[in-house]
Amino acid sequence: MVLGGDEIPISSGALQIAHGQAAGGGTAFLGVPCSYGFVAKLNPGGTEVIFSTWLTGRHGSQFRGLHVDAGGNALVAGVTNSTDFPTTAGVLLDRHIANEPYPSDPNPLRPAVRIPRASGFVAGLNNTGTALLFATYFSGTRTDTISGMRVDANSIYLAGAASSLDLPGLDAPPDTCRGSRSTAPVWWGRSCWTGTQRETWFSWQTRAPTSPANRQFCGWTSRGRAPVSPA
Repeated sequence: MVLGGDEIPISSGALQIAHGQAAGGGTAFLGVPCSYGFVAKLNPGGTEVIFSTWLTGRHGSQFRGLHVDAGGNALVAGVTNSTDFPTTAGVLLDRHIANEPYPSDPNPLRPAVRIPRASGFVAGLNNTGTALLFATYFSGTRTDTISGMRVDANSIYLAGAASSLDLPGLDAPPDTCRGSRSTAPVWWGRSCWTGTQRETWFSWQTRAPTSPANRQFCGWTSRGRAPVSPA
């Protein structure tokens, strides 16, 4: 669903008929092509494009989850560095707030110019690819990414990794990467460097006042002491 070039066939009347261009002009940033997300629907035989549209901003986007409901509407989630990713009014977060300055770089050989921090997003596209049902960023003020999405009758579930202490719906954990709990319907793992190791801590968020007896999740850690159950 992602391509850096301009050759994707986009339908007439699509939500976005052209993708944005990265800073400095062209379709590259510091010589590296940007990846621009798109959504396309084909006929069952794969011989005809029913609709296709870009869904991105000038610094690109990448989709990490897709769900199609009974009405043919597409729900997508992913990651974008774009500050102009299309959003709708009244959503959780209608603007890019991942704007905390990067740490200073002591290496003078690396370029001082950087694209905006990555932010998660969730969007709903109508069944003709011509309009957004909703679209929202999902991030704090640092770099946060979404790596998976599931949908049930009542909720959207997201999984990802965050460096922000102010991720929506999560109580801010101390800056030692410990997980936290709140009432948002989100699985979230938070990762950071602690000493010489990288750790990921998990937290479960649920709307239900009483949490379920069994919880299933997956993730990763570089530590050799992740909690495990007896064989």
